[in-house]
This record gives sequence, C-alpha cells and structure tokens, in this order.
Amino acid sequence: MSRQEKILMGRPLTDDVEERSGITGEPLAPELPDAGLPAIARGGEWLTFKVRNAGKHVFAIDPNSVEVGADGIVRYSLLIRTTGGVDNITREGIRCATNSWKIYAVGRDNGEWGRLREPVWRPVLSSGLNAVRYTLRQDYVCDRDDVPYRKAEIIAGRIRASNEGRLDMTSR
Repeated sequence: MSRQEKILMGRPLTDDVEERSGITGEPLAPELPDAGLPAIARGGEWLTFKVRNAGKHVFAIDPNSVEVGADGIVRYSLLIRTTGGVDNITREGIRCATNSWKIYAVGRDNGEWGRLREPVWRPVLSSGLNAVRYTLRQDYVCDRDDVPYRKAEIIAGRIRASNEGRLDMTSR
C-alpha cells in the first residue's frame, strides 16, 4: 500500500516501519563485521554542518565515507575541529533503532586509522560534544520513525544541502 493510499484510508504512516527497517519484533540484526576503513579524506572533501548546543567547534562529515549497512547501522567519518585548531577525526556508527552511537577508529597524525579494541555502544544525547551525534541522528541519518535512510547518497545529500561549506584541510 502506498503512502498516499494510507493517508486516504486513515492508516498510520508508521505501519510500514517494520518493512522499511527490517525490524519485525525480532532482536536487532547482529552488527556486521567492519569490511574495512575508508581512507581519511584530505583537501576540501569534508562538509561542515551546524550542531545544536555544541559551542564553537567546527563539525564536518566526509560525504564519501557514509555507508548504510544491512545491519541498520550508518557509518561515517566525522571531523571535529576545536576552537584551538586541533582536528579530531573518528570513524563512527549510529544505530537509529536503539538511539545509540559507537566509535570504531580514531584518525592518527600519519593519516592512518587506529582501531578501538572494544568499541562500546553509547546513548545519543543532546548535550556537550555528544550533541554532534544527536544532530546527525535527528537531522541527517534517521527518519522520524527511527529508521536510517536506505542509501548513503541520501544522507550525504542531506548534509550537503544544509552544509556550511567545505572545510579546508589542504594546509594540514
């Protein structure tokens, strides 16, 4: 049944959440092993975006790093530039269905990733530095039914459409 048919019949639009998310009352799909880490973006590839309640840091996503997994996890590379000019780059994931996030790896000065030994899922909160994950989840990654957008291109496009501009990484 189409969305328009549901509206006309007065059925809730959320009836198809299970179909769209793959969540059917069964336990969540197990997290798939990471197939590998993307290269850390350099140059002007990072797209900046505003984060609510996060102070004056600059936040950016590498749009080429966004992946929507069959396990319902959206993975991406995040850059946080502090007010002092220090860049912190992480490879992270957000699981919409559980309102949680995880760091998989941290960018090193040599341009390589350092994997975390035992990454832990944490709740998405709306304050402090965690506000960046809240903004990503609410505005870019998950729809109103807590289902991730199906294609990485949609998520990257949402960030690109609302971004503040490209972050200059050429001098780093």
